[in-house]
Amino acid sequence: MGTPIRWLGIAVATVLAIIAGLGVLVFLAADEDRIRAALTERVEAIADARLRIDGNMSVELLPRPGITLEGLRLEAPAGSGQMLASAKSLRLGISLLPLLRGKLVCEQLRIASPRLELQRDAQGRGNWQNLLRSAAQPDSAATDAARDAPARDVDIRELRIEDALIGFQDATSGKRYEARLGTLRIDRPESGDQASLLSLEGSIETQPGENARALGIGLRSQISVNRAEQKLELRGTDIDLSPTGGHPIRVSLPLVQADTATHRVSLPEGTLSGEDVDASISLDADWQAAELTGRIDARRLDVLGLAGTNGIDIPHPINPDILTSVQLRTDFLWRQGSLQLTALDLLAGTLALGGELRWTPGGSQRMEATLNSPLIDLDYILPPELIPPDEPDEMQPASGSSSATRKEFTAQLRASIGELKSAGMALQSVESTVTLLPGSIRLDDVVSQLYGGKLHAAGSLDMEREGGLRIDAELDGVDAHRLLAATRGVEVLDGALNASANLQARGLSREQWIASLDGPIRLHIEKPVLHGISAEQSVCKAAAALNGEALERRFEPLTRLRALDANVDFRKGVGELQRLLATTQNMSLEGEGSIDLRQRRIALRLDARITGDMETLDHACRMNRRMQRVTWPIRCRGSLDADPADWCGIDKNDLLDITRQIAGDKLKDKLGDFLRRH
Repeated sequence: MGTPIRWLGIAVATVLAIIAGLGVLVFLAADEDRIRAALTERVEAIADARLRIDGNMSVELLPRPGITLEGLRLEAPAGSGQMLASAKSLRLGISLLPLLRGKLVCEQLRIASPRLELQRDAQGRGNWQNLLRSAAQPDSAATDAARDAPARDVDIRELRIEDALIGFQDATSGKRYEARLGTLRIDRPESGDQASLLSLEGSIETQPGENARALGIGLRSQISVNRAEQKLELRGTDIDLSPTGGHPIRVSLPLVQADTATHRVSLPEGTLSGEDVDASISLDADWQAAELTGRIDARRLDVLGLAGTNGIDIPHPINPDILTSVQLRTDFLWRQGSLQLTALDLLAGTLALGGELRWTPGGSQRMEATLNSPLIDLDYILPPELIPPDEPDEMQPASGSSSATRKEFTAQLRASIGELKSAGMALQSVESTVTLLPGSIRLDDVVSQLYGGKLHAAGSLDMEREGGLRIDAELDGVDAHRLLAATRGVEVLDGALNASANLQARGLSREQWIASLDGPIRLHIEKPVLHGISAEQSVCKAAAALNGEALERRFEPLTRLRALDANVDFRKGVGELQRLLATTQNMSLEGEGSIDLRQRRIALRLDARITGDMETLDHACRMNRRMQRVTWPIRCRGSLDADPADWCGIDKNDLLDITRQIAGDKLKDKLGDFLRRH
């Protein structure tokens, strides 16, 4: 009998305890005004805010005892009429047995549809600042009310927040951001010293200007809190990011430590993994000073994929191969709203860069960088055909976007490059300064070695719809033959080239630039050699005809000059040769004509005057005094793609004119017979 009686006693005691607990709830519920007053006084004791409960308050006994409050609003600052936060309802599920012992245990605190409205004014002040009362100047009335209220040890076992919306209105930028949380649940085991489990599921939506970007977030973490030492520790944290229109990314943080006393957070190592990224990161942050330091080791980055996920348009001319496979190692520092990268080691496609960089994000993004590279191939980075001919509108803003909402980006790059390739040319030991502006690239200064000489240049490239190119350049002692070979020109000239050019063109392709090329070029060449062209042979052949003889000697297919000077003015791709002066051992040359880059044709006239003894070249081209005094016109015509040996000569009509100048009818008849035979 002892055992049944014992169990009966236990049952009776349990029922009495439940009844007693329900009685406490009923008593509390019966005094609704007292509960409302106690809650508002508690809020005013700790914050410069006023709590309003506009809805009903109800008590539930079954299946789980609890109190539900509806229509909660938090006004901050108190008396301002501005709502900082609100909630549709708040429910406290209370454990009865601990309540009988004077301990308030909240089995579940459930908040439905909370709304938090954060605002920053034009002066940068936030409505959440100074929310908590200063310990040095507490509100006396609120403090007295809090002291007189019965003190209870409140223990919350589960916090559940459903359908939360956080809004942030920034008057400094004119933008609004929103974050919506589907479900936030915090479970804490009964032992207060153990870690708590934080589980977050939901989505975040931002709304910068007219564009909306959505990001789904899943979070799992183990959290331990040491209140005495004011330290927080997260272990085994996984954050799953599911961006709209992009690939999922997992952020894994094995250990995160926070110290609220020193305002510091440290992450020894974290990883980011997904289709667009495989990277690790370590950092140390001071959130009070808004300062962040650390290191990034990105083994793989798809910049195009990540940029598309975040709604960032990469400029069209950049080769996409560079941006789809990036490796990056760098130390970083975030301070005062800007990011600084040092010990930078970047490999993007075949492009390798080192150095340091500073980036200031925001509405007008700016970058400053000092970079070095063993090799940069501009034709690889910016392909010659920037826009395909059949897609003229590709540079226009994408459908659904507005130019007013595009972020402006500017950058200044100082580069030291071992070798720079562009349009077939190769520059060595390059020191340059480049400025990137919205829609254009400005070459502020370039100094380099170029084929045995030096180059000093500046210019700009306009990448808007119509495009435009401007180049100001000076060459000093450049090997002309190597330069022509590199630029796929006619390899007709040797010598040390000195030149200055002020050129401009329209368009966004090599062909468009050639067709619209304008501006002057001034040339001076030391000891030039013209390959495939023998000016002396042309004159000697004409002189031999006048002498009624044939040349006996075979001339080399070249012309050795002591110097050459020329001025060429380009108009829409056609260069007018306004002045050409050159000398050989036996002649002086003065010329004019044109070079048509569009049709790749040449049309020149070189007037030769005899200054030496031509008989030393061949007996048949001996000249009397009359022959030495006349001008011998050498005409060069033809395609730049043809053999230069076929370009030049003295035609029959010019030879007849020479004959009229130096002889009478007898010589004319003799010359006519010779020309008919040949």
